[in-house]
Amino acid sequence: MVKNGSYLQFYQKYMCWGCGRSFHDKTGTIFEYSMMGVREWLYVAEELQRSRSINRISKELDRKYKHVMRIAHMVMERVETRRFLERLSGVWEMDETYISYRRARRAPDASQGGRGGAG
Repeated sequence: MVKNGSYLQFYQKYMCWGCGRSFHDKTGTIFEYSMMGVREWLYVAEELQRSRSINRISKELDRKYKHVMRIAHMVMERVETRRFLERLSGVWEMDETYISYRRARRAPDASQGGRGGAG
């Protein structure tokens, strides 16, 4: 791996000697395709934890509401996924479960007679 310039003047770019691919500090993270800085992401997460509104956060950061909303959704999704996976850890016991399957009803064939008229 060798240094290979910079990305958005804050992040170091690297190049892999083995495969020749280049990557930077945010590659493979939740921050990868975001134009907002990591500090802003952390600020949004902290303010959400304090139950601040997304509208207020967007005004404080001087960013568009939809951009802050996108980041807030991503942060909340990651938090919920982590909590869910933590609940699934350990040993679980499951009882027998019966799931019924009902075929979709077909339209009655005119030759077999259906509701209504003589048939």
